[in-house]
Amino acid sequence: MAGCAQGVGHLQLTTGESRRHQVLYRRPYGTDWEPLDLDTALDMVTERVIRTRRETWQWEQDGIRVNRTLGPASLGGATLDNEENYLIKKRFTALGVVQVENQARVCHSSTVAGLGTSFGRGGATTFLQDLQHCDCIVIEGSNFAEAHPVGFQWVMEAKARGAKVIHVDPRFTRTSALADLHVPIRAGSDIGFLGGVINHVLSNELDFREYVLEYTNAATLVGEEFRATEDLAGIFSGLCPDDSGQTFDRAWALNRAAGVDMVDEHYYNSPQWFLENNQRYDTYDRSGPKVFLGEYASQDNKWYNSLTEAAYMTGLERNADVVELASYAPLLANENAVQWRPDMIWFDNSSSWGSTSYESQKLFMNNVGDEVVPSRASATPAPNEPISGAVGLSTWATSAAYDDVKVTAADGSTLLSDDFSGDDGQWTKATGTGTGSWTVRDGAYVQSDTAAENPMVTAGDKAWRDYDLRVKATKKSGKEGFLIAFGVKDTGNYSWWNLGGWGNTRSAVEKAVGGAKQTMTEDGTKIETGRAYDARVEVRGRQVTRYLDGKKWGGFTDDKVAEPFRHVVTRDKATGELIVKVVNAQSAAARTRIDLGGGTVARTARLTTLQGAPDAVNTASEQPVTPVRSKLDGVANTFTYTFPADSVTFMRIKTKR
Repeated sequence: MAGCAQGVGHLQLTTGESRRHQVLYRRPYGTDWEPLDLDTALDMVTERVIRTRRETWQWEQDGIRVNRTLGPASLGGATLDNEENYLIKKRFTALGVVQVENQARVCHSSTVAGLGTSFGRGGATTFLQDLQHCDCIVIEGSNFAEAHPVGFQWVMEAKARGAKVIHVDPRFTRTSALADLHVPIRAGSDIGFLGGVINHVLSNELDFREYVLEYTNAATLVGEEFRATEDLAGIFSGLCPDDSGQTFDRAWALNRAAGVDMVDEHYYNSPQWFLENNQRYDTYDRSGPKVFLGEYASQDNKWYNSLTEAAYMTGLERNADVVELASYAPLLANENAVQWRPDMIWFDNSSSWGSTSYESQKLFMNNVGDEVVPSRASATPAPNEPISGAVGLSTWATSAAYDDVKVTAADGSTLLSDDFSGDDGQWTKATGTGTGSWTVRDGAYVQSDTAAENPMVTAGDKAWRDYDLRVKATKKSGKEGFLIAFGVKDTGNYSWWNLGGWGNTRSAVEKAVGGAKQTMTEDGTKIETGRAYDARVEVRGRQVTRYLDGKKWGGFTDDKVAEPFRHVVTRDKATGELIVKVVNAQSAAARTRIDLGGGTVARTARLTTLQGAPDAVNTASEQPVTPVRSKLDGVANTFTYTFPADSVTFMRIKTKR
């Protein structure tokens, strides 16, 4: 239930004697109100909404499909409960209305900015029962006792313990009567009052300085050049919900044109992607907007995922002049209500624990350093073995028909041909994917279950290489389009051409490694229902080219290096230490020669190591991946060290200049 109309007055909304049972209506240009029964009023509202929607409907805007109306708008109130708000939003969205507001957003917008500095963002900023432990409670601009009597009991519990309760409000209310001190300020002077309190606290050094500096952002200085969203025509520099693609490119272009200072990127990718993209920010424009990597994570909570994230973080630190801040996300997950993985911190009804990613993130956070020290390591050669594997067909929440499948070797010989004039004996339903409903019907192979997600069928040999895959595909119904797979090793390792994916908003080639997918290339192609498409995938070595209805759709070379051994070196000016950070995300130990350059170094280094089996997961009962601290003797300007398999190692080495 929303908060503003609770308390002792809430009963009046439902059964109170003063509740009205008719609508008062004043006609256009009228001067008097006339009562209308609810059915008549509802019919009038419905007629106006339908007419306005029809008159203001937009199919496209600037060549982009929008399917919307800017005529009607909805403004909800805080007296509505969650279920009512859900139904209102669902109904208006179905009508194409995009201007759906709620009074609570305006009411609580100030709390987001004001309380987010220390308590967290949102209207409900803390656990109400915690109020009973307070020594001093200041209530300003709220009649807490009357509006929220259930919550106010914890204020009274604190007062019973000896806490002081201060009520700042122009009115004398039930809250004032129960407070130790009522401060009756003039209406509209609340900001001036708070400014005076802050000035008094700071001038007399009465603040809890350690808490302010370490646990809030009160010490943040906002430069004169800072511009909020209202200064940037509504553009928020956080419109990059992926690592690449059309939306990503357009968002960066808008942000550059608006002259924003920082762009908020966020993406969730496969472990393979994180190992392949350590150099992502090496080529970013040093004079352009900086990057706030607001969300990033590998797609699971196993130790191998954490290793690949740690390898990626060495690249973030190396490019700290561009990436000014990075935040792992999501943060919290309930063990008994899992939405997805990854998550950093897990909890149940009795305990909480950090994931393996939590351990590696904490290690990086506590060992940042002040400057990057140039360093290098030998690289893994680029992959040169050709893409190989069987072929496959699939769908996602869609019914589709496939026909005339043909796989031809580079020399022109036929490896597979199926026009489905007989049965489906050449195809195997892949285990570990959705079951679907595959049948040969009217000379085509039809998947008819629109609820199935990836009911893949495969054909051919895993050793196939350098071939052309051709297929005719027709969407029959559902949300998306076709999934045409190649290079299929098993259900977790393959590539596919995803035509009409993501709710039929775009198309892409995705590569799955160990079950986690990454996008190789994409465009805005959408799929029409009932239309037959002629799709062809040409695989040559590591080069992949696609054709749709005889026209080249695009190509790419899958030759990025998934480098498993990454490092970065930083200097901690306060302690005079070099911090050598090494990630070995491979199953073999790495004997490595370390050259610290000139200068004098201590003979002993402090080590912190995280190590575990690649599939290890921290749980409530067992945390196989936790930091192990030790010392390393025999350090010199040049020395050797064996970095364990599947490990993250931090060395802190004292230096003298």
